[in-house]
Amino acid sequence: MPCKLTLRGQLSIQHSPQTAYLDHRLAYNPIVYPVKKILSLLAALILMMVVRVSAQNIETGVKAFEIGDYKAAMAELDKVLAEPGKLKEKSLARAHYYRALSRMTFVRKAHSNLEATQMKQVRDLTVGAYEDMIAAKKNDIDTKMAADIESGNKRLIELLLELGRGANGIAQDPNKKAADKKESYQDLILYGGPIVGINKFHYMGYLFLANGQIGLGDSVNALKNYHFADDWFFKSAPKDGDLDIAYTYIQIARMEWAMHKNFDVAIKALDEGRKCLDAEHRKIETLGAHTPTQKAALSIKHHDVGLDLDRAYSDLRLASGK
Repeated sequence: MPCKLTLRGQLSIQHSPQTAYLDHRLAYNPIVYPVKKILSLLAALILMMVVRVSAQNIETGVKAFEIGDYKAAMAELDKVLAEPGKLKEKSLARAHYYRALSRMTFVRKAHSNLEATQMKQVRDLTVGAYEDMIAAKKNDIDTKMAADIESGNKRLIELLLELGRGANGIAQDPNKKAADKKESYQDLILYGGPIVGINKFHYMGYLFLANGQIGLGDSVNALKNYHFADDWFFKSAPKDGDLDIAYTYIQIARMEWAMHKNFDVAIKALDEGRKCLDAEHRKIETLGAHTPTQKAALSIKHHDVGLDLDRAYSDLRLASGK
């Protein structure tokens, strides 16, 4: 094969007709050419194996959940979801859904036995369950899991209500330290937000938010959320009655007067609170599945809340001079 030096001193090969034919044969050599195709097939095969292994890990997590080993279920699904890019949307939805169930069931069974120092785990797992339910719904593109996700969200709301009521009890306990109360106000906001995120018509989510905000000194947003609780109570009120809703109207009345000196709105709120209290007590008497002892206790509570409403009327009239 003839060669010559170029002007830059580089060696250049001059192709003859015979060498050109040889170059053509090399370019399409049946041994050399398929290498790229083989590499592509290997990459596809490896990806299929990764997806299959991830799917098997999801099923391992699901089985752990079903037998009640919630820690193992969370650990297995944590590993799967650490690399979400390896999963198809359908598998992502399933993994997030079962991790959410594992998290909320673990919290519900364990939180009453945990020390105060372990409550951070309760908060993290509960918020994580909420985020998982959002991710499950987002990735359920064919909506085949819609009914399961709706059911899971109802279970999550039950847990959030349980935790929120516990935080509310601490916030109202005069024997608790200021630091504990502050933490409970933060918890009320932490648990109230997801309730509203799941169901924007759930009055208890707004009440938790408002109680937490007023405890932390955010009166403006607290008043807004008390009004939201009033707006949506009729849509999400429990069938067996809720006497505590009357305190929502007491708070609205006090805050409307303190912040805006709006006597008429404050009086209207107390009037609404009285009507609501009596209506809820009638529900307890006629619809509630309460024992006679429970009904007697609730009747006493109805009387006590009524006295608190009377005091609120008196305080408002005294403050306004009307």
